[in-house]
Amino acid sequence: MLGFCGVDYAFEVLGLRKVVAQVISSNAKGLALHRKLGFIQEGYLSQHCLKDGVYQDMVVLALFTDYWRSTQRAEVGSLLFSDWN
Repeated sequence: MLGFCGVDYAFEVLGLRKVVAQVISSNAKGLALHRKLGFIQEGYLSQHCLKDGVYQDMVVLALFTDYWRSTQRAEVGSLLFSDWN
């Protein structure tokens, strides 16, 4: 629900055109969350982030306002909120 509200706020209140995220490639739950929200992969950064002494790969994801408004907002909203219109 927090992801939905954050993305919706970014597009509907702040008026952003695009939201970008970077997720460590081994974070399967983080990647799944972003994909459920409608983010698509735009890039892959090899050995980009040092975590616990090991360089980790990062997945670069993006979501555009037109896709959010036309498809994902209603789809994700209906899964989260039982009375979604």
